[in-house]
Amino acid sequence: MLRTRIEIVLAALLGMTTILTAVWPDWIESLFGFDPDGGNGTTEWWIVAALAVGTIAIAALARRDRRIVRRRLAQR
Repeated sequence: MLRTRIEIVLAALLGMTTILTAVWPDWIESLFGFDPDGGNGTTEWWIVAALAVGTIAIAALARRDRRIVRRRLAQR
């Protein structure tokens, strides 16, 4: 149950970071003072894609774990 909650929170945080990066891609440069792609935005979109994939993967794990817990509780 704790694992599922951690996965849900992590998926939510990754999702919020994905949206933040898609809406305001310059937050990375503002926070770190580093512009790896020279201002063309390519790196930010790769980060958005990676965060989106991570969000979907963690959410899928949380869903699977939640189903397992529900099945075990139903069998009792």
